[in-house]
Amino acid sequence: MMIAEAAYHPTVNFHASDVYRRCIRLISREIKEPEHRKEPLPGGTKFGSWLHTKDTSDALATNEIGESITYKNNFGFYGLVDQMIFREKEGEDQGLGVFFQLGGVPDNRNVVDFYFGSGFSYKGLIPKRDHDTFGIAVANAFISESFRKSRNQEIDAFDPTDPGAGARPGELQSGESTLEMTYRIQLHARFAIQPDYQIVFSPAGEENTKTAHVFLLRFNVTF
Repeated sequence: MMIAEAAYHPTVNFHASDVYRRCIRLISREIKEPEHRKEPLPGGTKFGSWLHTKDTSDALATNEIGESITYKNNFGFYGLVDQMIFREKEGEDQGLGVFFQLGGVPDNRNVVDFYFGSGFSYKGLIPKRDHDTFGIAVANAFISESFRKSRNQEIDAFDPTDPGAGARPGELQSGESTLEMTYRIQLHARFAIQPDYQIVFSPAGEENTKTAHVFLLRFNVTF
């Protein structure tokens, strides 16, 4: 499996005061830099792609003898934007950050062909808890059209009179969505706990699956 990635990290601080100062310098034709310049807010943008060289079968298409068409590889792309948009104090990491994620793959050989997620986190939201972090995120995984058609074919071919048929397969929804809320509690410089609550709508995209509620508790130890 081969992975290629390209990354870009912004170094420009887009504050209104910066724009104002630049306009003043242009008008007055001064070259002198301002005496105080704010540090840029941390963040970055990444784009990448991957290639998996293992054979992969098509979800629907078959050859002349009815066997699934096989591809020599599988591939996809992804992107990530992670940016702080508000900082409480200069030189510190307390403040509000946002992120966006997306990824895509061919729909004829993957159950999920597109993903999009976004959210925000705030470090130091509660007074006197400067190292704690609160976050909310939403993730959406979209089921490919090819696999939904494949499931519909299974449903059409289902024979309830066949003793070995098992349960009737349910239709696939357009995708699965998850809402996540978490709070990381920094108890010590080297130890933190993080309760996490997730609501999963249409788990695995299955029609007959109820909304799932997931509770997690993470422990982080730094040596």
